[in-house]
Amino acid sequence: MELCRKRAIENMKQVPEPLVGAEPPKATACKLPPDHKQPVGTLTLEQLAKYSCSNDRMLLSCHGDIFDVSDRPDIYGYGPKSWQAGKDITWSVVTGKEQPNQCNRFYDVFKLDSDHCGRYLQMICSRLLSLQDDFGEPVGRLDQFVNERLLPAAPTNEVEDCKQQ
Repeated sequence: MELCRKRAIENMKQVPEPLVGAEPPKATACKLPPDHKQPVGTLTLEQLAKYSCSNDRMLLSCHGDIFDVSDRPDIYGYGPKSWQAGKDITWSVVTGKEQPNQCNRFYDVFKLDSDHCGRYLQMICSRLLSLQDDFGEPVGRLDQFVNERLLPAAPTNEVEDCKQQ
């Protein structure tokens, strides 16, 4: 993660100022569930789905790291990213298509050529760092990524060149 953090800092220096910090400020008063940020261990996709936008405790996964996003109900509960709660958003991050049909799609990016692998990992690492900065350490792991090497290779034809790279 430190290597990812270092590269993200370097990349942020190249981003125009209005795009930096585009998220609205955190809501000051929000009722947190009693198990907020408590470890959940390894969850199946079905278990993760129980922590959707309609639940007091909302979780999302990115590349298998599960984050507790319950302290942002304005975004993940009833807001613009409510469709992400209870899902793995990895492929949505890679494709840049912020849509529900891009969630819960599992691939092993390490099976790709070095160019695609590097670009995909850069996007994933950037989002992981953002989630960690906003929500702290992951509270669990998604079982799909425990044996990631068993997943199929990621398709390269679904990602437009230079969309997020």
